[in-house]
Amino acid sequence: MGSLFQNFQGRSGGQYRGLLALSAFLYCGLLIAAVRDRAELFSPAARTKIEVQNKTLLRYYKAGIAVETFASAPGLSEQPGGAQQSTTEFNTWLKSRAEKAGRDNVYILVVKNPPYLLVSVGERLRERDVFPRIDRDMLMRLLAGRFQQKSFDKGLLEGAALVRDTLSNRIEGTEIPTYTMLLTQRAAAAQQQQRENSMDPPGSYLHWIGLILVAVFGAWLAFNIYQTLAAKGKSGRPVQDGT
Repeated sequence: MGSLFQNFQGRSGGQYRGLLALSAFLYCGLLIAAVRDRAELFSPAARTKIEVQNKTLLRYYKAGIAVETFASAPGLSEQPGGAQQSTTEFNTWLKSRAEKAGRDNVYILVVKNPPYLLVSVGERLRERDVFPRIDRDMLMRLLAGRFQQKSFDKGLLEGAALVRDTLSNRIEGTEIPTYTMLLTQRAAAAQQQQRENSMDPPGSYLHWIGLILVAVFGAWLAFNIYQTLAAKGKSGRPVQDGT
């Protein structure tokens, strides 16, 4: 739809005005109608949130997110052992879906059975260099991890947040941390917490040493008290007459 809109943009004349308006409507509609959930993986609430966010992305960044899910795909099958096998038919279908997703979109395609995930960046976004490969790969890993856990809503919303923050950072130069940075910070914090949990803090050693010293002192004191009492007992024993 993006290329169709551009083809008519350079023409003039009343005969094309209606078609131009229709093309513009469909083009914007493709960006706004962000989620086409044929496999019914996402909740209505999650889809609505993406639709709302997509309008903001279109308005401020002239970009969007397009998500399509399918229960199955032509030419894609799963072999014994879990390996996937694709045919030329599948590759042609995949390319066609990505091209129709829009030149200004980050496109996410999900096949339910067998599981398959594609993340593609539209031609104009690539030309603008506002969603480079490093961010696309991060989005791919994020979605794959969540979808493998069957956390489809969470993966979709976190993926949309990554796209939003990346576009904001690269287009506006804002200081808002991108989702990539947030994930890195969270991973570092988790590793630090794990290291702290795997070892006792320095103060805990002093605590145990103190307890041991108190126990030793208590035992020593008890032993001395016992000896003292025993000695007094012997010395105070009355002397018995032998007669």
